[in-house]
Order: sequence, then structure tokens, then C-alpha cells
Amino acid sequence: MQLPRPWSRWTDALIPFAAVALAFGCTEDSKTPDEGDPSLTIVASNACGRNILPITTLSDIQNGTLQAVDVVVTGTDPFTDTRQMVAGTPVVLSLADDSEGSGRFISSRQTRVNPDDPEGQPLVNYGETSEDLSFLGRSARDQFFCTSLGTVNLTATVTDYSPGGTGPLMATINPIRNFPIRCVPRDEFLRACGLLDASTPLPEMGPEVEMGTEMGGGEDMGQPDAAPLSAWTVRYQPTDDSCPVVGIRGSGGRFPDNVVITFQVVEAEQPVADVPVAFEITGANGGNPPNGILVRPEPNLTGSAALAMGLDAENQADLADEAFVTKTNNAGVATVRVIAGGTPGTFAVRARAYRRDQTDTDTSCAIVIRGGIPSGRGMQLLCDHEVIPAFSRRELLDVPDDPRDDPDPSLGARYLVGNEVGTECRVQLADRVNGRVPEGTRVFFLTEAGTVTQEAAVDEEGGALTVMRIGHPGPRDVDPDPWEEALIEGNLGPFLVPGFNPRDGLVRVVAFTRGEEDFRDMDGDKIWDPGLDVLEPGMDLGEPFIDEDDNGTWTENLPLQAPSRDRVSEEFRDTNGNGFWDEPNEDWDANTEIWTSTTVLWVGNLHPALEENPLSVCCVANDPGCMDPIYTEAGSPRPQGCNRGAPGAPGLALTAEPPGLFYLMGRFHDDNGNCLGGRGLGVVELTLPTDMSTSGRLRQSLTGSWCFAGFERPRARPFFWPISNLGTEDSGVIEVSLTHQGLDDAQFSRKWGVGYSR
Repeated sequence: MQLPRPWSRWTDALIPFAAVALAFGCTEDSKTPDEGDPSLTIVASNACGRNILPITTLSDIQNGTLQAVDVVVTGTDPFTDTRQMVAGTPVVLSLADDSEGSGRFISSRQTRVNPDDPEGQPLVNYGETSEDLSFLGRSARDQFFCTSLGTVNLTATVTDYSPGGTGPLMATINPIRNFPIRCVPRDEFLRACGLLDASTPLPEMGPEVEMGTEMGGGEDMGQPDAAPLSAWTVRYQPTDDSCPVVGIRGSGGRFPDNVVITFQVVEAEQPVADVPVAFEITGANGGNPPNGILVRPEPNLTGSAALAMGLDAENQADLADEAFVTKTNNAGVATVRVIAGGTPGTFAVRARAYRRDQTDTDTSCAIVIRGGIPSGRGMQLLCDHEVIPAFSRRELLDVPDDPRDDPDPSLGARYLVGNEVGTECRVQLADRVNGRVPEGTRVFFLTEAGTVTQEAAVDEEGGALTVMRIGHPGPRDVDPDPWEEALIEGNLGPFLVPGFNPRDGLVRVVAFTRGEEDFRDMDGDKIWDPGLDVLEPGMDLGEPFIDEDDNGTWTENLPLQAPSRDRVSEEFRDTNGNGFWDEPNEDWDANTEIWTSTTVLWVGNLHPALEENPLSVCCVANDPGCMDPIYTEAGSPRPQGCNRGAPGAPGLALTAEPPGLFYLMGRFHDDNGNCLGGRGLGVVELTLPTDMSTSGRLRQSLTGSWCFAGFERPRARPFFWPISNLGTEDSGVIEVSLTHQGLDDAQFSRKWGVGYSR
């Protein structure tokens, strides 16, 4: 028997086709699926436009007048190119456990019919579970008819599905919400569909089937108490195939911080105007929405305003305090603008429409709030090597004195720099909530000396790399700070060229990108609130500049520099193109150039004055174990009686009555007074005779405090070894060796000795 399409007997009498569709999130307890998960939507429709069917009779099947609804299951898989379920995936339709009525699926007849008696038992040839249906394109289809009174909830199941055809198996996929079909007596069905009025006699439909016999259904439930669902509905109207993505509020990046969400109210596929619609924010995937999301326009229409729109007190009580109520326009459309809060997350917008003492709801897809806007808070620039070998010598040039200024030897100095890779530097970016910024974000770099890769893209870890290459121009000469002057007058004194100082070798590197300034969030909402939140020092940024003199602010007139001897300003990036450096504006900027900087110390080879002998012997006052007289140089006594030893010659006269205590001091630095610890490979090592010992370290790497006195305070720290004289040997030599790396990965090794006798 070939079954006809539904409604074959009354086609001419039917009202226009209407569908009752159920998508994700259409009820108050619904959930919005994760946009990254495969999902199912089940829809059933008939020509009446109501989810209602009459009870099928034996004669309906025998006469080919079976009344059924089309059931369509739509599968979505974001891991496929078409966003459709993998072709051929089987899906099974069935009745949910909470169904009150009963019914059968037409596809099940294919395997249930007895081939020897196909007409013998027509009703038991259909089952409450469909056959395996296959997805063709986006959907799989079947038909369903009712066999007993009550509401039947249709569901669908996909098992052992591999997302994209290659992902790990998902045990079960079901619709978020099942689809209800009301199974009612024939006269109620016909009148509900407008096919006859109360005075019209019923058509001859054949005998009713007794419930619970041939059909295998439940008991006759009688006429349900609830009213049938209306044909009108409210629907979410997406703007495209993807769900909206917005940025956190106030962010000035590529994602706007707000989005317009649209719903439409229709009846028989025609728009319905002047329908009150309430919008509420709900969590996606069953969770809670992020804090701080706003619904606009304002003020929210509640209370008397909601009553003016036709909402009764009961419906008002169902609304959240933050709900916004509006009415549909002539196109049946109601819109709302949603503004993100200050934290990332996902949420959805639920629309609830009110008409004819009935309500209908639908929910938007999951809206993603992204962070990812670079913030000054998480910006950090570090180089692999904070000290690199970059030059061999720094020389003085014969430059005539400038009559405008006092003579300064540094004006005629030049660096004999190398031409090679110096070090890699990495800038790390984060948004205001410490999340990584999107891959591909562009970052730009500046350098005081040498060259750098000027542009780089952020990787998946939120960082971008640049490479500093050694070369011209060399570092700028700077005036010594007070702490450097004290250092020069003390330990480094006669071993430095006048005008040279450790900070001369400090090279500044700058990284900048488009983003937002940091701020102190006083109320914890992650949103800038004028008058409440504050900008602490260093958060309010001026235009990026290279701080060559390390004073923390842009300098307009730097000291004269050879060979031009012209006064120049520090290099800056003129972001707004006004020709001037713009200082911090005392306001929080959501879309500006944020930047940070770091320094790399360029060092050379051992200062020539130290190559002969960098060691000194220092006696302890009133110590009979150290009889060496105070050594004088240029008519001035050395501090603490330090005697600069001579290579290979006895530098100590020790008493015959040990023990005694003295100090050995070593100085190892370049022409600027900086350490020789390029790339962390410098090492100083002390070797003592058997009758001497020290509480100091025999081997010391030239890193850390041996190269820096503090943040951006370079200097070569002298070595002091306290040595105990045990007095068992008549003579010997104390040896000190130095190993360090130079240009082109050259390794330099030197050794010095201080002899002694008794």
C-alpha cells in the first residue's frame, strides 16, 4: 500500500502552510549549545500551522487517509567545511519518556511489515521508534502520526559521532529540547485548524481504534487540559551564519563592544506588528552570563510602562529586573542593543513575546565576549641576553673643542662595533583581564643602537619576537648619574677615560602596539569608570620614545654628540602626526599606542689599562701577617693600603708568624666600566697555594650583581677575596684567570699572578 502525503483529502480546504519549529533555547529552561559542539534541532510541521494531530483510525490506514506531520532533524557540525553533519550519519527518532500520548513513525514500516501478509495487521506494522535515518545535506526526515490522546514529545538521537569525521567519538547527541505534538480527538483537530465550525457535521472517518489494543499505546487520556499551542511564534533572526563576537566594554580593538540582536514575530509566515517583546540576558550552555552586560536603549520599560504595552501583572512578575520591553514594528521585528561587560565569556539573549494571552520564547545563539585587546597592564619586553659583546674598543677622536661648550672627550668618541646578531627580544601581550591577545596582532619595535626587526606578529602564546643586530649607530654617550660619579671616583677611578661611564653602554629597545592603557579598577568590574577608577604613575602613557639618557621622560635637547655636534631630541613616534611629542593626557585611553621598553648592555673587551695586571693586594690594618707598605700612585695612597702587584714579581712580604689575613682585589671591565659577562659566559677563577684558603668563591660567573648595581644601573663590581695565610710555604704565586666572549663568538682567556715570599 502506497501511503499518500498528509492532508490528501482536504488540501483545498486548508489554511496557508505554517510551521511550528523548535530550535535551541526556545523555553525558559532551555540551553544554548556551545558553538563548538555538534548539535541537533528537531522540527515538526503540518499544513494547519499548529502542533496538533487527530487520532489515527484503522480506516485511515486502510483507505490511505493517514494524517501525519513531517518531522525534520537538522544537524550542525562546526568541524566540517559545510557546518553540516557528516553525510550518511544515522539518526533515530523516538518518543521521549515524558510523552503522555503515543504515536508511530512511518519509516518503521519498512522493516516491520510481514511480507507474507502486508495488509493483515496494518497498525502493528509501525513502531514508536523510526528506522535509521541518514542526513542528506543538513537534515534527515520522517513522518509521524498519533495513536492515543495526549501530548507526545518527539526526540532524536545520534550515537558514536565523530566531529568533522576525524574527532573523538561523542557517545550521544540529542536536541536540547524535544518537540511536542498534541494528539486530540478528530473534531477538536478540525475545528482548531479552521476546517469546520461547530454546526458542520463531521466527515465519515471510519471506526476509532480502541486504545491499548492493536496500537500498543497507553490508556485513553481524554482531552488534555492545556490549550493547543498558537500558530504565531517569535524567532531569532541571525544576521549571518556565525554567532556574534564582541569585545569587552570600552575596548577599542577590532571587535565592537556591542551588538544588535533581532527577533521576529510571525503568524502563518506573515509578520505581526505591535507585539510586546521582552528581552533578557541568559547564560549560554547552561551557565551564568558574565557580569556587567547592559541592554539598551534605556530606561528599561517595566512597571506601568510594561502595563501600557499590554503585559499583565503575572507576565510582569516573570521578567527579570534588567529586562527591556519593546514592540514589534510593521515587519514584525523587535531589536535590542546589548553592550558587553568587562569580562570575557558567552551569553545569549532571550526574547519573550506576549499575544492573545499566550507567550512564546526564543533564544539567540551564543554570543561571545572576547578579551584580547592589548593592555598596558600585561605588556612586557625582555631580551634573551641582557649583556652582549658588541664592540672591541671605544676610542677617542681628535675633535676640536666646540667654542659653545666646555670640552668633552666623549664628544670625540666612537665605538668599534661588530656586525652580527646580538640577541632576540620577546614582547608579551595580554588584555585587561590577563588573557592572551589574538594570534597575528602586530607589534612594532625601535632601538637606540644597532638595528631591530621593526615589525612582528603575535604567536599563539601571545608574544612576538624581534632580533637586535649589532652595528651602527653605536650607543649614545650620556652624562654620568651621581651614583656613577661616586663609582668612578672610587673603585674604577684611574681605569676609565674621562667622560666615559657605564651607562654609555646601555641600549634601549622599545615595543609598541595598538591597545588600551592600564588602570586601577577600584570596584572590580573590569570597566573604566571615570571618577572612580584611577591611573597610577606609569599607566597614563605619552607617545612612544627612545629614552636615550635614561631619565624617564622625553628629552628635547640631548648633549652634543660627534661627529655633527648638533643638539638633537630623543627619537619618538609621532602617533597623531602633529610634529610634537605628546605627553600623557591624564585620561584613560581605550584606543591608543601602548608601549614598553627594556635595555641591553653592550660591552667590549678588557680595558687596556687592566690587561697588564688587574689585581691589587689590600692589607688589613694592624695585621702582622701583611707587612706590605701602602702603595702610592700619582702621589695618592690607595684605599685600605691596596698594593697593585706586578706580574711575576713578589708582591707580598709575609711574616714568619702566621696566620695572617689580607684581601686580594680584581677589576675586570671594558672601556665604559662594564662587566665582561656577554651572554652570561664570563668567568673569573682564583687558584691559591696549598697554605692559603679563602672564604670567597674560587669560581664566579660574571652575571647578576657582578654586572648591575640595580635596575638599569650597570657597573663592573670589583672582586674581593679574603685570604688566610697559613704560612707553611716559603714562596708561591696566587693566580687569577679571566675567560669571556667577544665579537664573532671569540673566546678570550687571560691569567695573572701575585707572587709572595717569606
